[in-house]
Amino acid sequence: MKKLTFGVMLLCLAAACKKENRSDNKKEPTINGNWTLASYSGGVAGFKHRKADVNPLITLNITADGVYRQYNNGAIATQGSYTVLKNFPFGNTLTADALKVDNDILGAVSLRAGNQDTLYITPLPQWPDAMTLEYTRSNMR
Repeated sequence: MKKLTFGVMLLCLAAACKKENRSDNKKEPTINGNWTLASYSGGVAGFKHRKADVNPLITLNITADGVYRQYNNGAIATQGSYTVLKNFPFGNTLTADALKVDNDILGAVSLRAGNQDTLYITPLPQWPDAMTLEYTRSNMR
């Protein structure tokens, strides 16, 4: 009887010590938040990477409830409702996630998460300069 009681207690203890599923605790990176234009790359004359000018200071505020705002030196330059279109067909062979604000596709959008999150927005590939704007997450606005 002691062995049976000990076995039941051991099972109860094992059930109480269930491992926490850590993958459920990971947050999926999101484009929501505040962003500051840090640099840009591309161009008609060839590939170049440049640090963004501080004048005008360009920032983005992208909210979880679907609002996109672009500020130039603190003043709203663009505002509207946004969606991210998954696997958008930019051409016959190119698909990528697209950032749509109101009725306009701003371009391909991607996010690199890490010590410094970086948001990349590349205008539609058929645009001549295909300049990629690189934003870093910020605490502004």
